[in-house]
Amino acid sequence: MDSLSFTRCCALLLITATSGASAMFREYPRILWAQRDSMLYVKMVTPEVIENSIEVGLNDTHLNFTANSFEKQWGVSIPFFRRLEADLCSWEAGRGHVQFVLKKKWVWRYWPRLQRDVKGSGELWPHIGVDWKRWKAEDEAKADQNSVPEEDDWLDEDYALTKKAHFPYEEYPDEYMPLLNRSTLQPWLEGQKVGVVLFFDRESRVNMLAHALFASVSKMLHDMEIPLGRVDKGSDTELMKMLHITNFPSAQLFLATGETFLFDTSKFKRGRELVNFLRRQMQPEFTALENYAELDDFMKNHSRVALGVFDESGPRPKAVAKKAASFDHTTRGFRARIDMVPLAFARVNMSLWSMEDRTAIAERYNKALPFTGYVMEKTGEDTQFFKGKWKQNIMSGWTYNAQFNLLELITPANFDEFRNRRLPITYLLMDDDHIYNKELLDEVKTFAKAYYNKMTFVYTPMSGPSAQDLRSHLRCEYNGASSAVIEDHINEYMYCATTEYGKPITFERVEKLVNSYMTKSINPDKVRSEQVPLPFHNPGPLFKVVSDNMFEVAMAANKDVVLHFYTDTDDLYEDRLHEMEKFAELAEDAKHIYVGSIDGFKNEKPQDFPDLGYFPCTWMFPMYDKYSPRHFNSSAGFTAERLLRWIHETASFPLPEHVIPAKPLNEKEGSPIGWNGPRPDVDNMEETIKKHQAQLQDPDYVNSKDFEFKDEL
Repeated sequence: MDSLSFTRCCALLLITATSGASAMFREYPRILWAQRDSMLYVKMVTPEVIENSIEVGLNDTHLNFTANSFEKQWGVSIPFFRRLEADLCSWEAGRGHVQFVLKKKWVWRYWPRLQRDVKGSGELWPHIGVDWKRWKAEDEAKADQNSVPEEDDWLDEDYALTKKAHFPYEEYPDEYMPLLNRSTLQPWLEGQKVGVVLFFDRESRVNMLAHALFASVSKMLHDMEIPLGRVDKGSDTELMKMLHITNFPSAQLFLATGETFLFDTSKFKRGRELVNFLRRQMQPEFTALENYAELDDFMKNHSRVALGVFDESGPRPKAVAKKAASFDHTTRGFRARIDMVPLAFARVNMSLWSMEDRTAIAERYNKALPFTGYVMEKTGEDTQFFKGKWKQNIMSGWTYNAQFNLLELITPANFDEFRNRRLPITYLLMDDDHIYNKELLDEVKTFAKAYYNKMTFVYTPMSGPSAQDLRSHLRCEYNGASSAVIEDHINEYMYCATTEYGKPITFERVEKLVNSYMTKSINPDKVRSEQVPLPFHNPGPLFKVVSDNMFEVAMAANKDVVLHFYTDTDDLYEDRLHEMEKFAELAEDAKHIYVGSIDGFKNEKPQDFPDLGYFPCTWMFPMYDKYSPRHFNSSAGFTAERLLRWIHETASFPLPEHVIPAKPLNEKEGSPIGWNGPRPDVDNMEETIKKHQAQLQDPDYVNSKDFEFKDEL
């Protein structure tokens, strides 16, 4: 079986019923594993396996596997020690085994064991061993020069399970993703309808995630005749300059027409998204309409159509041909957009139509013959005509803006389309039973013409689960009546127009809200914040915190809460987050420690939250005094080890002994303890915490308290 990318799916049943007397109990296969920093290699030993009987299910915590031979049935479910990147994993069946290449979610340390359960707590342990073919003893010797194992140790699989394994650089099978350079790129592209090249930096962790994503679908795309290639930044700088590649990772489409289009690889979170995007590049960029009847049917079957009409029978056929070429280039560029909306393109060559059909289209658009033009038709909207210069960038901008209606129904399916415009959005949240809704929507639609391409207007009924999701996104309560909310995508502020309970909103109230916002004469009702993540999508150990729950999280009375504030404008923010992930995982056994991170650019500080200084910064809000947060001094380095030493000395309780870093606190490079100092020296910390928890329940105490900061640097 060829290597395939996984998709997330539900757990498979490991004991399955088969018909009649042929049902057999599923045995555990022999499981061999090895690892390196970012990868796991897991082999299921299944002699004489029938390839088409193999069934695999994978999510970020479990691998479920079943397979048959002529005499046996195998089945196993492995709960992994830590989470995986399920969409970046692959597998391949060989003779008598099935090999898995699995991507760790956190790339930083070796797992002490394959499964979550400790040794002896489950029946799977006796079936797990070491994949010696991927074990490099010489690398292991370099990793632990102070400890030379006895000869028998190399035969002890329990010993091997706790040792680090180092392997050559191999992320994913890449035989369908050749490494290219300036001399091989052009021959590789010859004869291809479309080619895709990934430009990546081998030294960057983020770049290698993109590399893994592309490699995981390379075989599938090869079968679809969409070739993938790759260029390493460090190996051919001249090629980068020639193609004007300055950001990594990035990818470029090469079309048979000679056109190229760059696209952002970070927009793809799953392999299937990349496959669907590239499959679209193989489809026609527009539909050629051969008569008026075809045009009329096409318009009826599509709610949004961008139509190019070209008539070379007039006095300037060369000028019309140039316009047609610009239209063709625009459609190919639009097809290459990652955020393309459901817009249909069609093309008419009027020179080939009958005079009757030519007259019909001229009457449809109230134009004289010969007619050449670029038209946007949308259901229920006025037809729009392009009036600018026939240049690809100008036409693309007009097309993108003209495709949106003045007022549209917003749904989960098109929600991202509107957000990608980066225009403020006025949401009309409509009471289903309000008899004046149609009248209100008609008035708003007329009013929206004044703010065309300056503001987006959308509406939705307040019934159903999708409306509940939208209310959660907008952070507003539904009081039983229609209301309106403006979302500002520049600052992520919310401006609300509400009414008394049960009374629907009026057009005058919507008009006042919009005009006040556009003239900057109102203040936001809610500050900038990302949506509060659902628990399922925020499993930790480094939790995502946002503005809307920042105060609640920090003031949790039963946790020492560590919050790391960062922005992606900081050149080292990825490195610091990486250290925070390491720190959070190491501190996971200390149940009183909660570790969170906050994107300070996307989340504004609530008014009742203290000003903690410039980002990046890291603070802890301890159980013994929430109003005296402890500051991490990163001047001597931002590492997981220093964070652990800081927490060990400042948290309500010392860390468990097996978590405490080896180095003492008074290291030469400087103390990690910053503002407000170490943990106070009290006789009974439990009593101190209980007393402070009682104080936090007293409104008078809370209202009278200010956050305190004492310089301990």
